[in-house]
Amino acid sequence: MKTIDELLREHYEPASAPKSSQRIEISSLAVVVVDMQNYLLGVYGKHTEHLPHVKEMHGYQEEVLRLAVERKIPVFLLEYEGMGETTKQILDALKGKPDLTISKKYTDGFKETTLEEKLRERQITGIIVAGVNATGCVLHTAESAVEKGFNVFTSPQLITNASGYFERGWDAWYRKECTYFDNHKKLLEALRQ
Repeated sequence: MKTIDELLREHYEPASAPKSSQRIEISSLAVVVVDMQNYLLGVYGKHTEHLPHVKEMHGYQEEVLRLAVERKIPVFLLEYEGMGETTKQILDALKGKPDLTISKKYTDGFKETTLEEKLRERQITGIIVAGVNATGCVLHTAESAVEKGFNVFTSPQLITNASGYFERGWDAWYRKECTYFDNHKKLLEALRQ
């Protein structure tokens, strides 16, 4: 099985610079972690040790989440109903205390949940999305966020398909509609400014 970096080299073209009109305003930012649940990461029950790209993504996400905790950026966990809890690695990075965990029934994390209400209550205007599956639940949640007027930020190292399968152009929507950083290190740099 290939690593996330190998997969990206095969199916990824470097992103253009983030939209110059987009700034990451820490005071109105949240991180939304989508479906980082053991069952889903194990490709519906298989063991994640056979999926090195998932392990790598965990590491990249942990860096972002540790910085979010340090900078007091709220973190919302979306969990697909009936698929178990968010992984220990994610919870450990958050020191076991996400700001809010929301259960969802649909691929879109906004559909019939309190996500939008909770973001608006906190005057959040931008979200960093991370999780699985990049061409499913993460994408549908990000699309709804944009439709609802939120700025969306991400990086290819923060989102993946648990199966490791990507088609060429899988990230076209993110490139067009989001502030899409070439890698998570550039996103971290923007958060530190």
